Amino acid sequence: MRLEFVNGTVANVVASRVSDKQTRRIRVFQPGAYLSLDFIAQTIDSAGLKERPGAARPEIVRERLQIEAVKPLDRELAAFVQSVRTGRPPLVDGAIGLKALEVALEVRARIGG
Repeated sequence: MRLEFVNGTVANVVASRVSDKQTRRIRVFQPGAYLSLDFIAQTIDSAGLKERPGAARPEIVRERLQIEAVKPLDRELAAFVQSVRTGRPPLVDGAIGLKALEVALEVRARIGG
């Protein structure tokens, strides 16, 4: 699924149930940068351009970040409980949650689900 945003950013969302290899990742392309989040390997790969004074072309800088392996639902429930206990606003409010649901439904509709 390819998502294109008003600011020119493009995101490719890949999840395959028929492949012999498990794939759950999001790749985001934006001017001067690339990000790839692999939900199975729990890594984020990034590549960006770094200007080099006097050089004809910028340097490509790559980085891989390891993510603490946590089950997403466990993290969401813990954040909700913390919000209730402290009275702080939730990490994701209702408006953002609704927007995420709308995007998910759009993706589902486009893939014929």
